[in-house]
Parts: sequence; structure tokens; C-alpha cells
Amino acid sequence: MRSRVRCLPMIAFCQMISECLEFGLRHPGLILVLFGVVGEGIEIIPDCFFKPFHKKHESKLKFIGFVSWSVLAFGLVIELMEASNLDNKVSELNLKASVAYQRATTNELTVKLLESTNLGLRTELAKLEAAVQWRTITPTQEATITNFLMPVIALNPRLKKSEIFLCTDSGDIEAMRYTQQIGRVLKESGFSSVTQSAGWSMPSSTNGWDNLSDFEIPTGIGLAIKNRNKYPSFVDLIYEAFVAADMRPARNEGGIFLTEDNLVINVWSKPQKQ
Repeated sequence: MRSRVRCLPMIAFCQMISECLEFGLRHPGLILVLFGVVGEGIEIIPDCFFKPFHKKHESKLKFIGFVSWSVLAFGLVIELMEASNLDNKVSELNLKASVAYQRATTNELTVKLLESTNLGLRTELAKLEAAVQWRTITPTQEATITNFLMPVIALNPRLKKSEIFLCTDSGDIEAMRYTQQIGRVLKESGFSSVTQSAGWSMPSSTNGWDNLSDFEIPTGIGLAIKNRNKYPSFVDLIYEAFVAADMRPARNEGGIFLTEDNLVINVWSKPQKQ
């Protein structure tokens, strides 16, 4: 333990020498300037404070002063060269930093442009997906319609036999599929006389009850009756159920295959605007 304690000063001294050597190798000009200043001091101090000694060794002190001045000048030259190299490196680093900043700014602008472009593409893609996506009655809409109709039909059993005709174009597969879903939900709600007829449907512009144009019918559904002044009560019931389910059908008056006791539900092709 004592031997280790005794070695500590030696280790510290060796470490200090190592650091001084490393500093000298990195800054040789500064070390030469330091030696030159010390040498100049050896010449000047005896001349100021020790006159007899200076007179006795004047030639030697002048030689030391000359050598010290030469070393000092050489060290200054080296320091100036190092400073010049350092300035060049700093200029080069500043140039690289400027280029890197410009690239970063350009990259940032590019990223923002790409994000804007991607946002536009996603918006267009969403529009295209909405255009090609088939209409469907969601579970929430189905629950809304059945919960709206079933209690009323349960209290009025005669409504079960209400005549409902579903009409659509047989050439429109999407409309036929949507018509089948509407018929299924109406039957589940309690209506037993629901007939689907493919091959024809009334045009949406026939004497519009609500004065809606084609594109204002978001779901492409129309409820047709023979006479708006005399029609069965279940028509309003179905209309309100569809509205509650956000299906928003149009209402039309007049047309073929209509009586004062039935309802024709026309399912047209999917509207371009929804």
C-alpha cells in the first residue's frame, strides 16, 4: 500500500510531461517563442540588475541573446504559418457549414413540397375511392332503421302487409346490391310484403315532391307515391326511418305501377356527388 502511495507523485509527473510533449508537438512555434523569451530574459536581466556579472560575461550573454532572438523570430514565423493554416481551415469549415445549411434548407423545402404533393394525392385518392366504393347499409344504419320501425309495426300489426316495391335497373350491379340490402332491412323491421323488381325504375326527375335535382339526392334513393294528398301512413314512417339513418331519400309523386295504397322505392345509380 505504501509503495503505491509513493508512486503517485511519479505517475502525476510522468502524466504532466506527456501532456507537455503533446502540447509542444501540436504547437511547436509557441514553444520556440517561449524559449526565445526566456533566452532574451537571460541577457536583459543581468544587464539591469547584475552589472558586474554582465560585464564579465558580456560576450556570452550577447550570443545567448542573439540565439534567443533568432529562436523567437523562427517561432513567430511558425506561429504565423499555423495561424494562416488555421484561418484556411476555419474558412473551409464555414464554407462547408454554409453548403450544409443550404442543402438542409433545400431538403426542408423539398420535404414540404413532397408533403404537400402527398396530401394532394391522398385527397384525390380518397375521392377516387369514394367514387368507386359501393353503397352499403352499415350496421349502425340497419340498427337505426329497425329500432325505428319495429316498435311501431309491433303496435300496428296491419302495417306488416303494407305493399312496398323496390325498383332498380337490372344493368346496375351496385344499385341492385344496394336494393337487396334495403329490402332485407325492411323485412327484418317487420314488413312482410316487400317485392323487388329489377329491370326498371322511375326517373329521379319525376314530379319531385322535395324539389331536389339528381345530384342533391345523396344516396340515390326515391320514395314514390301516387298522390301526395292521399297516401298510406307507413310512407312517412319509412321516410323518417331512412332520414334518421342518414340515407336521405327523395320523395316523388306520380308514376307507373302506383296505387293509393302502395309505395315504390326507386334505387337509382350511385350519384356522382354525395
